[in-house]
Amino acid sequence: MCGAYTLDGLLSDAILAPLPTPIVLRDAGLDRVPALLADELAQPGPGELTILDRALDLMLVLGLRAYFTQPDASVPGWYAALDDPATGPAVRAIHADPRHPWTVSELAAQALTERGATIAQAATEVGYTNEFAFAIAFRRR
Repeated sequence: MCGAYTLDGLLSDAILAPLPTPIVLRDAGLDRVPALLADELAQPGPGELTILDRALDLMLVLGLRAYFTQPDASVPGWYAALDDPATGPAVRAIHADPRHPWTVSELAAQALTERGATIAQAATEVGYTNEFAFAIAFRRR
């Protein structure tokens, strides 16, 4: 398989800047993709074009995921933040709905209502120094 992306801008720079050239991956799960595509081509069904169109995206995501989990990988801050217990929930919410005009208070409210976080946990996750400062800001909002 062969594919290419044309990327330009801050987001692509943030993803590509820490990556070495070339990237060597072993056991990245990429070997499953050609078999999946072969099966799809042999027995096409509804959504066939979507599957074929997304094959390169799938390989890119699997490859980046595999590279970023290597011990010597240079991991971008945004990727590391996804697994951080303090910032991860807020970063994932922003990634899930990037067009939403997120505020610190809203991200904290989401932590309280959707994940059942305590006020102290929500305050830490969104950058308040303590639960009292957060509670005052939250009530004000």
